[in-house]
Amino acid sequence: MKVTPTKRIFFINIWLIFTFVLINSYPVVSREQKKIKLKKYDGKNTIIFCFHDIDGEGKYSITSDEFTGILDLLRGKYEVYSLKDWYEKVQSGYTFQRPPVVLTFDDGYESIFSIVIPELKRYSFGATFFIYLERYADSSIAYTEIAALPDIFEIGSHSLTHADMEKLYKNNLNTFYKEIFLSRKKLEYLVGKPVISWAWPYGYYNKDLLLMAKRAGYEIQVNTDYKTTNDEFSESTFSRYTVQNPDPVDQVKEILAKNHLYR
Repeated sequence: MKVTPTKRIFFINIWLIFTFVLINSYPVVSREQKKIKLKKYDGKNTIIFCFHDIDGEGKYSITSDEFTGILDLLRGKYEVYSLKDWYEKVQSGYTFQRPPVVLTFDDGYESIFSIVIPELKRYSFGATFFIYLERYADSSIAYTEIAALPDIFEIGSHSLTHADMEKLYKNNLNTFYKEIFLSRKKLEYLVGKPVISWAWPYGYYNKDLLLMAKRAGYEIQVNTDYKTTNDEFSESTFSRYTVQNPDPVDQVKEILAKNHLYR
Protein backbone atom coordinates (compact mmCIF):
# COMPACT_ATOMS: atom_id res chain seq x y z
CA MET A 1 0.00 0.00 0.00
CA LYS A 2 1.34 3.37 -0.96
CA VAL A 3 1.85 5.78 1.93
CA THR A 4 0.86 9.27 0.92
CA PRO A 5 2.64 12.35 2.32
CA THR A 6 -0.48 13.13 4.35
CA LYS A 7 -0.48 9.70 5.99
CA ARG A 8 3.27 9.91 6.61
CA ILE A 9 2.84 13.20 8.47
CA PHE A 10 -0.04 11.68 10.44
CA PHE A 11 2.09 8.70 11.57
CA ILE A 12 5.01 10.98 12.44
CA ASN A 13 2.73 13.10 14.59
CA ILE A 14 1.39 10.02 16.37
CA TRP A 15 4.96 8.85 17.05
CA LEU A 16 5.97 12.27 18.40
CA ILE A 17 2.96 12.39 20.70
CA PHE A 18 3.68 8.87 21.98
CA THR A 19 7.35 9.75 22.63
CA PHE A 20 6.39 12.97 24.44
CA VAL A 21 3.92 11.12 26.73
CA LEU A 22 6.44 8.33 27.43
CA ILE A 23 9.24 10.73 28.38
CA ASN A 24 7.04 12.86 30.60
CA SER A 25 5.61 9.88 32.42
CA TYR A 26 8.93 9.52 34.31
CA PRO A 27 9.36 11.87 37.30
CA VAL A 28 12.02 14.54 36.93
CA VAL A 29 14.46 14.40 39.85
CA SER A 30 16.16 17.69 40.61
CA ARG A 31 19.69 18.03 41.97
CA GLU A 32 18.29 19.01 45.36
CA GLN A 33 16.08 15.90 45.46
CA LYS A 34 19.08 13.74 44.60
CA LYS A 35 21.05 15.31 47.47
CA ILE A 36 18.20 14.63 49.89
CA LYS A 37 18.01 10.99 48.81
CA LEU A 38 21.74 10.57 49.32
CA LYS A 39 21.59 12.12 52.79
CA LYS A 40 19.18 9.52 54.07
CA TYR A 41 21.81 6.81 53.72
CA ASP A 42 24.93 8.39 55.22
CA GLY A 43 23.88 8.76 58.86
CA LYS A 44 23.93 12.55 58.90
CA ASN A 45 21.06 14.37 60.58
CA THR A 46 20.15 11.22 62.49
CA ILE A 47 17.25 11.52 64.94
CA ILE A 48 18.22 10.53 68.49
CA PHE A 49 15.25 10.14 70.82
CA CYS A 50 15.48 10.48 74.60
CA PHE A 51 12.91 8.65 76.76
CA HIS A 52 12.57 8.43 80.51
CA ASP A 53 9.99 6.37 82.42
CA ILE A 54 7.22 4.22 80.92
CA ASP A 55 3.90 3.85 82.79
CA GLY A 56 5.24 6.12 85.53
CA GLU A 57 4.37 9.61 86.67
CA GLY A 58 5.29 13.10 85.59
CA LYS A 59 5.88 15.10 82.43
CA TYR A 60 8.57 12.79 81.05
CA SER A 61 6.71 9.52 81.51
CA ILE A 62 4.62 8.02 78.72
CA THR A 63 2.30 5.03 78.77
CA SER A 64 3.26 1.58 77.54
CA ASP A 65 0.64 1.86 74.77
CA GLU A 66 2.14 5.16 73.63
CA PHE A 67 5.60 3.61 73.68
CA THR A 68 4.42 0.68 71.54
CA GLY A 69 2.75 3.14 69.18
CA ILE A 70 6.07 4.92 68.70
CA LEU A 71 7.88 1.65 67.99
CA ASP A 72 5.20 0.84 65.41
CA LEU A 73 5.97 4.14 63.65
CA LEU A 74 9.61 3.08 63.29
CA ARG A 75 9.18 -0.55 62.29
CA GLY A 76 10.01 -1.24 58.65
CA LYS A 77 10.79 2.41 57.85
CA TYR A 78 13.89 3.15 59.93
CA GLU A 79 17.00 1.38 61.12
CA VAL A 80 16.96 1.56 64.92
CA TYR A 81 20.20 1.34 66.89
CA SER A 82 21.91 1.93 70.19
CA LEU A 83 24.09 5.04 70.26
CA LYS A 84 27.28 2.97 70.23
CA ASP A 85 26.27 0.78 67.27
CA TRP A 86 25.06 3.78 65.26
CA TYR A 87 28.25 5.76 65.98
CA GLU A 88 30.53 2.88 65.00
CA LYS A 89 28.64 2.38 61.73
CA VAL A 90 28.88 6.08 60.87
CA GLN A 91 32.60 6.15 61.68
CA SER A 92 33.20 3.12 59.44
CA GLY A 93 31.38 4.70 56.48
CA TYR A 94 28.50 2.22 56.64
CA THR A 95 25.68 2.79 54.14
CA PHE A 96 22.24 2.73 55.79
CA GLN A 97 19.45 1.19 53.74
CA ARG A 98 16.84 3.25 55.62
CA PRO A 99 17.15 6.45 57.68
CA PRO A 100 18.79 5.64 61.04
CA VAL A 101 17.14 6.40 64.39
CA VAL A 102 18.78 6.04 67.82
CA LEU A 103 16.81 5.26 70.98
CA THR A 104 18.14 6.34 74.39
CA PHE A 105 16.61 6.08 77.88
CA ASP A 106 17.74 8.26 80.77
CA ASP A 107 17.91 7.59 84.53
CA GLY A 108 17.49 3.81 84.59
CA TYR A 109 13.87 3.50 85.72
CA GLU A 110 12.59 0.05 86.67
CA SER A 111 10.35 0.14 83.59
CA ILE A 112 13.37 -0.41 81.33
CA PHE A 113 13.46 -3.99 82.65
CA SER A 114 9.72 -4.66 82.91
CA ILE A 115 8.51 -2.89 79.74
CA VAL A 116 11.18 -1.32 77.53
CA ILE A 117 13.64 -4.17 77.02
CA PRO A 118 10.97 -6.85 76.36
CA GLU A 119 9.29 -4.54 73.82
CA LEU A 120 12.55 -3.63 72.09
CA LYS A 121 13.46 -7.31 71.81
CA ARG A 122 10.10 -7.97 70.18
CA TYR A 123 10.89 -5.36 67.51
CA SER A 124 14.61 -6.27 67.30
CA PHE A 125 15.49 -2.63 68.06
CA GLY A 126 18.72 -1.56 69.75
CA ALA A 127 18.93 1.15 72.44
CA THR A 128 21.22 2.87 74.94
CA PHE A 129 20.36 3.11 78.64
CA PHE A 130 21.97 5.98 80.56
CA ILE A 131 22.19 5.12 84.24
CA TYR A 132 23.17 7.09 87.30
CA LEU A 133 24.49 4.71 89.92
CA GLU A 134 22.78 6.16 92.99
CA ARG A 135 19.45 4.84 91.70
CA TYR A 136 20.72 1.26 91.99
CA ALA A 137 22.62 1.68 95.27
CA ASP A 138 20.50 -0.98 97.00
CA SER A 139 19.78 -3.21 94.02
CA SER A 140 22.36 -5.78 92.97
CA ILE A 141 19.67 -7.49 90.85
CA ALA A 142 19.62 -4.51 88.48
CA TYR A 143 23.32 -4.92 87.73
CA THR A 144 22.88 -8.62 87.11
CA GLU A 145 20.14 -7.87 84.59
CA ILE A 146 22.21 -5.14 82.93
CA ALA A 147 25.28 -7.37 82.61
CA ALA A 148 23.16 -10.02 80.88
CA LEU A 149 21.77 -7.69 78.20
CA PRO A 150 22.42 -8.70 74.57
CA ASP A 151 24.85 -6.64 72.50
CA ILE A 152 22.13 -4.64 70.72
CA PHE A 153 21.72 -2.76 74.01
CA GLU A 154 24.30 -0.36 75.42
CA ILE A 155 24.86 0.96 78.95
CA GLY A 156 26.05 4.55 79.24
CA SER A 157 26.86 6.75 82.22
CA HIS A 158 24.58 9.49 83.52
CA SER A 159 26.89 10.33 86.50
CA LEU A 160 26.81 8.97 90.05
CA THR A 161 23.97 11.08 91.48
CA HIS A 162 22.43 12.98 88.50
CA ALA A 163 24.20 16.13 89.69
CA ASP A 164 24.36 19.56 88.02
CA MET A 165 27.80 19.15 86.41
CA GLU A 166 28.21 22.84 85.58
CA LYS A 167 27.89 23.80 89.24
CA LEU A 168 30.22 21.04 90.37
CA TYR A 169 32.85 22.05 87.83
CA LYS A 170 32.83 25.59 89.21
CA ASN A 171 32.59 24.76 92.91
CA ASN A 172 33.96 21.27 93.60
CA LEU A 173 36.35 19.74 91.07
CA ASN A 174 37.00 16.69 93.23
CA THR A 175 33.30 15.75 93.29
CA PHE A 176 33.01 16.60 89.59
CA TYR A 177 35.82 14.15 88.86
CA LYS A 178 34.06 11.40 90.81
CA GLU A 179 30.75 12.01 89.06
CA ILE A 180 32.17 11.94 85.56
CA PHE A 181 35.12 9.53 85.76
CA LEU A 182 34.35 7.13 88.60
CA SER A 183 30.81 6.59 87.32
CA ARG A 184 32.29 5.15 84.12
CA LYS A 185 34.81 2.96 85.93
CA LYS A 186 32.22 1.64 88.38
CA LEU A 187 29.75 0.86 85.61
CA GLU A 188 32.41 -0.98 83.64
CA TYR A 189 33.27 -3.05 86.70
CA LEU A 190 29.64 -3.82 87.52
CA VAL A 191 28.44 -4.74 84.03
CA GLY A 192 31.69 -6.18 82.65
CA LYS A 193 31.56 -4.13 79.44
CA PRO A 194 33.24 -0.95 78.15
CA VAL A 195 31.27 2.25 78.82
CA ILE A 196 31.95 4.84 76.11
CA SER A 197 28.77 6.99 76.14
CA TRP A 198 27.86 9.84 78.48
CA ALA A 199 24.59 11.79 78.82
CA TRP A 200 24.79 15.22 80.47
CA PRO A 201 22.42 15.38 83.48
CA TYR A 202 19.67 17.92 82.80
CA GLY A 203 21.32 18.47 79.41
CA TYR A 204 23.70 21.04 80.95
CA TYR A 205 27.12 21.34 79.30
CA ASN A 206 29.68 23.81 77.97
CA LYS A 207 32.99 23.68 76.08
CA ASP A 208 35.06 23.01 79.20
CA LEU A 209 32.76 20.20 80.29
CA LEU A 210 32.86 18.57 76.87
CA LEU A 211 36.64 18.47 77.04
CA MET A 212 36.59 17.03 80.57
CA ALA A 213 34.22 14.24 79.52
CA LYS A 214 36.45 13.41 76.58
CA ARG A 215 39.46 13.22 78.92
CA ALA A 216 37.44 10.97 81.23
CA GLY A 217 37.29 8.40 78.43
CA TYR A 218 33.92 9.01 76.78
CA GLU A 219 33.89 8.67 73.00
CA ILE A 220 30.26 9.78 72.66
CA GLN A 221 28.40 12.54 74.51
CA VAL A 222 24.74 13.52 74.22
CA ASN A 223 22.65 16.48 75.34
CA THR A 224 18.97 17.41 75.05
CA ASP A 225 19.15 20.28 72.54
CA TYR A 226 16.13 19.04 70.55
CA LYS A 227 17.61 18.85 67.06
CA THR A 228 19.18 16.29 64.74
CA THR A 229 22.84 15.32 64.84
CA ASN A 230 25.37 17.67 63.34
CA ASP A 231 25.90 17.32 59.56
CA GLU A 232 29.67 16.98 59.70
CA PHE A 233 29.80 15.09 63.01
CA SER A 234 32.21 17.79 64.18
CA GLU A 235 30.46 18.64 67.43
CA SER A 236 31.67 16.99 70.62
CA THR A 237 28.12 16.22 71.74
CA PHE A 238 25.10 14.93 69.85
CA SER A 239 21.64 16.40 70.30
CA ARG A 240 18.49 14.47 71.22
CA TYR A 241 14.74 14.94 71.05
CA THR A 242 13.15 14.36 74.46
CA VAL A 243 9.85 12.49 74.13
CA GLN A 244 7.31 13.73 76.68
CA ASN A 245 3.67 14.49 77.40
CA PRO A 246 1.27 15.53 76.04
CA ASP A 247 0.69 13.43 72.91
CA PRO A 248 4.12 11.76 72.59
CA VAL A 249 3.10 9.67 69.55
CA ASP A 250 2.07 12.77 67.61
CA GLN A 251 5.27 14.46 68.77
CA VAL A 252 7.38 11.65 67.32
CA LYS A 253 5.32 11.64 64.09
CA GLU A 254 6.01 15.37 63.69
CA ILE A 255 9.74 14.98 64.31
CA LEU A 256 10.02 12.13 61.81
CA ALA A 257 8.00 14.01 59.17
CA LYS A 258 10.00 17.21 59.64
CA ASN A 259 13.34 15.49 59.22
CA HIS A 260 12.41 12.86 56.59
CA LEU A 261 10.01 14.63 54.23
CA TYR A 262 11.19 12.53 51.28
CA ARG A 263 9.57 9.48 52.86
